[in-house]
Amino acid sequence: MVSTSADSNNFENSVVGNNEPNSGCNNKRNGICGIRHLQVTLMFGAVFMGYATRLNMSIAVVAMLDPNASPNPDVPVYDWDNQGTILSSFLWGYCVSQVVTGYFADRFGSYWILMISMGCNSVLSIIIPFITQYGSNAVIVCRLFQGISQGPLFPCIQFLLGKWTPIKERARFVAVTQSGIQLGCIFTVAFSGWISSTRLGWPWSFYITGILSFIWTIFWTFLGSNNPYTHKKITELEIKYITDNVNEEDEVKTKTIPWKHIIRSLPLLTLIAFSMLNEFGFAMFTNDIPLYMSSVLKFDIDKNGFLSALPYAVNFVIHFLNGSFFDWIINKKYVSLEMGRKISGSLGASGSAIACIVLGFLTSNQVNLAVVFVILGYAIHAPAGSLIFTNLLDIAPRYNGTLMGVINTCANLFASLAPLSVQWIVTDKSDVAQWAVVFFLMAGFQVFSTILLICFASGEVQYWNYIENEKERSNDRDNK
Repeated sequence: MVSTSADSNNFENSVVGNNEPNSGCNNKRNGICGIRHLQVTLMFGAVFMGYATRLNMSIAVVAMLDPNASPNPDVPVYDWDNQGTILSSFLWGYCVSQVVTGYFADRFGSYWILMISMGCNSVLSIIIPFITQYGSNAVIVCRLFQGISQGPLFPCIQFLLGKWTPIKERARFVAVTQSGIQLGCIFTVAFSGWISSTRLGWPWSFYITGILSFIWTIFWTFLGSNNPYTHKKITELEIKYITDNVNEEDEVKTKTIPWKHIIRSLPLLTLIAFSMLNEFGFAMFTNDIPLYMSSVLKFDIDKNGFLSALPYAVNFVIHFLNGSFFDWIINKKYVSLEMGRKISGSLGASGSAIACIVLGFLTSNQVNLAVVFVILGYAIHAPAGSLIFTNLLDIAPRYNGTLMGVINTCANLFASLAPLSVQWIVTDKSDVAQWAVVFFLMAGFQVFSTILLICFASGEVQYWNYIENEKERSNDRDNK
């Protein structure tokens, strides 16, 4: 049968994702999605499972220490007083491996690194219930290695996004991938809280998330690829579409990095400090709010899980609304790029600070109000988290990957102190006054980060971003 011209056009539209009525996944005649869509779906799955296995301990540890969490008397319960160290140990390993594995991902590709990383992460999640019988120190070591195994996650994802996402589709593909963070958190706090309250108990929260992570690893093994050229099922048409719409700068391998200039860059140092201070607050919310809700607000473990999921859900919505709104007002020239970034980040950090201050003054009897401000405190913070990624692209597009590794490492090292700080401050988990100190500390850090952002942040590409290009052009002129 001979294909008509219309059929040919429909096929091309469906593969390359042109914005036509019958294109992409909505093409009823062809029903074809591009391989790039499959890769982005796999990236989303990696981020989702990474955060699910990462956050699971924060919810499960409440049940691990509570003899009334499960109706099954055979579910083990422990009397540990170092849960802050247990929660921090993941971040120690996570920070150690990021920069190194990011370098190897840039040099050798992400396929094998991501497969090994998520495979190890899956196994370590599954064995945690068996490790607990050897004491809390054994759990700390296991979580340390789990953090190391997840270190390659975002460097690998960043590498893959650069290879698979055409410029005109990059914003929404990145949004889809990053949404795995919030959706992974929503799933974990709801699922882990629920299953810990059943007869299966908290061990099955580790088994299930570990098994799901391993299933993702199998899918990645057979369906994933470093770039369009190495995928066996992709069409020549889609390869051409992707490669024709990739910025040439994405393919440039930077020979040298002007560290002497970078370490003296006030806008970059401001971004690093802003990231560290806000990641500290994020770590407190994700690791310690479930314990606060259980010990102070007196929620049952199943309610704790589902109610703790609400901040992530609202944060997920605000994340997309904030990005769309500020893109719109910047594109309409209502505000400059720099002013838009400052307003967005400041609203996130200062809004969360206000919620924390209110929480510090509430009593254990004001449960409903406390829940509202717990949700607001985390959800409003969304623009501050997004600012770190967008502003780094503004000021240093050439060195974005390397500097993101530096920023993420510094931020997570500082964030690893958050659970330890709570462990040191809150000696009586039901003492509202001690938790108030925690909330005031979070608020103080976020207010300080807002001041730094307003005073020293920039929306302009920094001069050192072009240093190597200028040297290359100078050498070319000298050689002529």
